[in-house]
Amino acid sequence: LGLVFVGDPTRIDVAPLKVVLQCARQSAESSFRLASSSALTSQILAGDAAPRLSFVFAFTTLHNANNERAVSASGTIELQPALVLMVVLSAAAEPQPPLLPNLMAHAPAGEDKRSPPWACSPGVIQLVSSLMSKIRLPAPRSGVGDAGLVLFTCTAFEVLGNVASHAKSVQAAEVMEAIASLEFLMLDAIVHAVELRVSDEMKRISGIPFGFLTTGLLDGILHCAVLYQFWTDTHRLQSQSDRPPLPVQVAKALLSAPASDVMTSMGPLGVLRALDLLYGFRTLLDFNIDSLPLLLRLFSAGTALGLLPPVMVSTVPEPASVGTQPLALVQVLAWRASADVLLRAFTAVTSSGKGVSLHVEFSQAGIVPTLTEILMLLPAPLHNDTGGPWAQLCVSAFSLCSQLLSTVILHHAQLAAEFVQHNGLKLLQSRRLLDSSCTTVVVDMLLIISQLARLSASYYPQLQEHVPSIYEDLSTILASSSASARAKACNTIGNMSRHSDFFYQHFARTPRLIPLLIQLCSDYDPACRKFASFAVGNSAFHSPLLYNELTPAIPPLIRLLGDDDEKTRANAAGALGNLVRNSVDLCRVMIENKALEALLRLVQTRIPSSSGARDSLLADSSVKIALFSLGNMSVHAPCKATLHAISASAVCETLVQICPSDSQVHKYAVRLLQKLQ
Repeated sequence: LGLVFVGDPTRIDVAPLKVVLQCARQSAESSFRLASSSALTSQILAGDAAPRLSFVFAFTTLHNANNERAVSASGTIELQPALVLMVVLSAAAEPQPPLLPNLMAHAPAGEDKRSPPWACSPGVIQLVSSLMSKIRLPAPRSGVGDAGLVLFTCTAFEVLGNVASHAKSVQAAEVMEAIASLEFLMLDAIVHAVELRVSDEMKRISGIPFGFLTTGLLDGILHCAVLYQFWTDTHRLQSQSDRPPLPVQVAKALLSAPASDVMTSMGPLGVLRALDLLYGFRTLLDFNIDSLPLLLRLFSAGTALGLLPPVMVSTVPEPASVGTQPLALVQVLAWRASADVLLRAFTAVTSSGKGVSLHVEFSQAGIVPTLTEILMLLPAPLHNDTGGPWAQLCVSAFSLCSQLLSTVILHHAQLAAEFVQHNGLKLLQSRRLLDSSCTTVVVDMLLIISQLARLSASYYPQLQEHVPSIYEDLSTILASSSASARAKACNTIGNMSRHSDFFYQHFARTPRLIPLLIQLCSDYDPACRKFASFAVGNSAFHSPLLYNELTPAIPPLIRLLGDDDEKTRANAAGALGNLVRNSVDLCRVMIENKALEALLRLVQTRIPSSSGARDSLLADSSVKIALFSLGNMSVHAPCKATLHAISASAVCETLVQICPSDSQVHKYAVRLLQKLQ
C-alpha cells in the first residue's frame, strides 16, 4: 500500500483503502490481521497499480511495538491500526505541487486553491510523528541493516511530509515540533538509505525490478527538511536547540555521503528538494573537493527534470520555448540553483589550492556540453525583454550558467577545447550573446573568447568563422557604460593579438575599434587603462600593419608611464617599444613626443639612494619593460642619437653597479649599453 509514493498517486483507487481505514477504526484490539488471500487484498492487487504494489512486501519485515517480527507463522501481516492509517493518509493526499521555498523564492508561481485531502485532520501530524518516534534503527555504519525497516522509515517520512504539507498556518509550530522530534532518526535514516539502496533485499521490496520506481528513499526525508525550513522562515519560529538548523544538518549529511549512492536514493522530487536545501543554505555550507561529485551529478540531473509528470510541476505559469522545445519552470529553477552551488564549490576548492585536477571531474561529468546546451535552451537576455517574473528568472539562470561556463573554461585548456568541440562558438553568434542586455553575460562571453585566443592561434580561424560579428560587437562594448565590460573587451583584443597578426586587418577595417581602444588608455577606470595599453601593445607587436591607426596612442601611453599601477606602466612601456619594433616609421613621432625621455625617467625615478633599498627596483616590472623597450628603440639611428643626448648610458651604468648580475634589470641595462656602444 505504501507504493502510493512510488507510483502515480492519481491512479490509486481510494475506495478499498477507505475500507482498510474503517477496519482500523472498528478494531477493538491493538492490532488486526490482514490475510494475504483475503478479498480485500485481491481487490487492491487487481487494480491498475498492481505492479507497484510490490512495495507491500516491505511490511513483512517491519518491527512491531515490541521490536518483534510482524509476520506470523501463517503468513498474515500484523499491523497496528496506526500503520495502516499512515498508508491510507498517503493514498488520500491529493497531488501537491512541490514545496521549494528557496528555489521558488523569486519565481512565478500559480495559486493552489484546492482544499486539504479528506484524511488530513489536525491530529494526524502528532499521530504519525508519535508512531515514528518508536522506530529504532541500528547505529549508522555498524554493518547491521534491516532493509524493510529502513524502507518503512523512509516511507513514513514521506507520509509525514505529505500530511504536513497540507497543514495550515496555525499548525506551523506543530509541524516544526513533530519534525524536530525526529531529527536523529532522520539523520540515521539518510546513512542507512544510501548504504542499503543497492542491497538485494531493498531491490526486492521496493519494487525496482518492476521499473516503476519514481520516488527515492531519501525523498520523504528531504521533504520534511524543506517543510521545516519553510515553516521556520514563514513564521520566524526559532529552534530551541543549539545544534545547526535541521535542514543544514540534512544538507551536510548528503554532501558527506558517496555521491552515486545519494543520487540513486533520490527520485526527481528528491533531487529538487536536495537542490532546494543546498541552494537555500549555500552560505552556511563548507563546500570542499569531496562535495563536488554530488554537486556535479545534481547539475547534470537538472536537464532531465523537464520529464517530470505534470502533477509535479503544476506551478508552471508560462513555459518558455526556444524553437519548438518547451522549458518547464522546474528546469530553470534547477539550473539556476545547481549552477550557483556548483560555482561556489568550484571557487572554494580552487582558491584553497586543491583544484589542480578538477578538469578531469568536470570533463567526465560533461559540464561544458551540458552548459552549452542549457544556454541554447534558455531564453537569452535581450534588450527588449519586458522584465516580468519569468524573464527575470531566466536572466538569473542564464547569468549563473554563463558565469559557471566561463569559470571552468578559464580553469583548464581541455575544458576550453570541449567548448569549441560542442559548438560553443556557434552559441555565441546564434544567441547574440555579445550583444546581451545582461552585462555579466557579456563579460562571461568575453572571458571565454579571450581565453581561447590566449590559449592557441589555432582558435583564431574558428573565431573568425563562427563569430563574424565579433569586431562590431567589440566596438560596441568598448563604448559600454560598464567599466568591467570595457576592460574585458580590451583584454580580449589583446589576446586576439597575442600569437600573430591574424586579426590586424579586421581591426583596421572596423572603423570605431582602434579609436575607442586608444581612448580607453585615458579612461577613468584603472582596469580599462591597464588592458587598453595591453591591447595596443599586442596590436603593434607582430607587424607594422596597424602603426598608422595606433599613432594617436603614443601621447596617452606616455602619460600612463606615470600611472600608479605597476602593470599599467609596464604595458604602456611595452607598447611604446612595440610601436618601433617592426619599423622606423614612428621614431620621429616618438622623439617629438619625448617618449624616450619618459621611459628613461620611469627608470631613473625608481633607482634607490642606497644599494640596500634596491628590492623594490628589482621587483618593478615596469622598470624592466622600459629598459627593454629602450633597447628596441636604440636600433634605430634617430632614437639612438636621442638616447645618447639624454645620457641613457649613465643610467644604465648605475643600474649595472647596484643590481645583481643575475637580475633582469642588470641584464636589460647591459643590453641597452651594448646597443648604444
